[in-house]
Amino acid sequence: MNNFYKFTDNLNLNWKDIDNIFNSITLEFSNDVHSPKVYILNDKSNPTYWQYYPWTRTRFTRNFGRNFINESKEVIDCLALLQSTVKKEDFEDLQMYNSLINHKFDYKRVQLIKSVAGVDVLPHNDNGRKYVINIGLKNSNTCTTYISESRDTKEFWTHNPKSFTMQDGDAFLINTDKFHAVKSLVDKDSKLDRYLITYMLTETL
Repeated sequence: MNNFYKFTDNLNLNWKDIDNIFNSITLEFSNDVHSPKVYILNDKSNPTYWQYYPWTRTRFTRNFGRNFINESKEVIDCLALLQSTVKKEDFEDLQMYNSLINHKFDYKRVQLIKSVAGVDVLPHNDNGRKYVINIGLKNSNTCTTYISESRDTKEFWTHNPKSFTMQDGDAFLINTDKFHAVKSLVDKDSKLDRYLITYMLTETL
């Protein structure tokens, strides 16, 4: 079973000043204990912030869609167009196909992922997320993503995980309930942090 699907057409997002967007997200928080739970910031202004998971080395934004409305709505428009063009016969996983076709997009669900240059993301599966769409935003080809059918994180690399490397503008539908990892293709001194847009289609049951 192939746990990812690349859309035929790249997304042509017209986000302006994306570096200013990244630089404006200055807050970062991490869970104090080993937990996959979302860190809830007790702030009525609901600022956008990064949540860092040190045990997997992943970073996700919170409240991005809420604060970057125009950019998030543009993402939704592009995803809706992709939704209208996919073909059932192109999917090995029909549940993946149905999760896309039956979904009603919501701009508030748009978030970002950040991968720090030279830092690998350890094998894991996403808490609460199953089918997601990831879109290459900046420096997307500085990492390669690996996905395995195995649920054994200690032996992840011995099970010949399938892989893909994104380009800016690429859009992939991914089953993140499967164990996956990310290898950086650049060193820390390059400062080429990778940024992706991520959108959750379905939650894990």
